[in-house]
Amino acid sequence: MREACARWEVPQFVYDGILVAGELAANAAQHTTSAATLRLDLRRGRLTIAVLDDDPHPAVLHPRPRPGAAGLGLHIVARSADAWGCSSRWSGGKVVWAVLTSERHAREPD
Repeated sequence: MREACARWEVPQFVYDGILVAGELAANAAQHTTSAATLRLDLRRGRLTIAVLDDDPHPAVLHPRPRPGAAGLGLHIVARSADAWGCSSRWSGGKVVWAVLTSERHAREPD
């Protein structure tokens, strides 16, 4: 994430990008048995972070657990990203994605 943000000259995405990518990858590792693939895409000031896996079960944001309990991963993604979701892949499995925008991150302090 750091390398991609440096290459694309978007340092405002580093912190939340690392957080979101880490949570999406951790969820794939914890809840699937397939290998996961991380993809990053920058277009028009929007950084899309996507994790692809072969498990057909959708990622679901469950009600927030009690403080200190496990299961906050997608809550962290939902809070950090401007949008997130889960889509089926035509080849099977799913892609869980999150979008960070320049507008939101330009307003936030470093």
